[in-house]
Amino acid sequence: MWTFWKRNKPNQEPARIQTTLKDIEKAVIQFEANLPKNVKRTILVDQDNRINSARLVPYLGGIPIENYYMSTQTYEIFTEEDQLIPHYLDIVQEAVDAYVDDNHKLPIMQDCADGRVHYELLMQQFYLKEKPPFPLYITDEENMLSHHP
Repeated sequence: MWTFWKRNKPNQEPARIQTTLKDIEKAVIQFEANLPKNVKRTILVDQDNRINSARLVPYLGGIPIENYYMSTQTYEIFTEEDQLIPHYLDIVQEAVDAYVDDNHKLPIMQDCADGRVHYELLMQQFYLKEKPPFPLYITDEENMLSHHP
């Protein structure tokens, strides 16, 4: 009888594990592959852009020691050290999309060949309320933003 109770003990907390950014990216893709068709991977993301890693336990074998963050607009994943980037990617991507819808042109800085987003223009026209502390760039890939030129 003792072994019966021991075997059927409630599940214990998942182990805390060391992970890499690549581990998390792979787990998120696997997670999304198992979602219903119309559900996106953004359901993993909390309001502060933190990935709810408890939902990735089946793909990682434990809960990561580190926190990871994801942009809900670009799906790019970041480590704790870069946790501000997804927040700004999201708000600026929304501003850029709205600006393009209304003006049919990109809000890029003139004289910049790298596609740098023109924050002042977006703020003057009330598309953006908060100026990021670093530059963001519009890519050729569906006008998605990046923090790399």
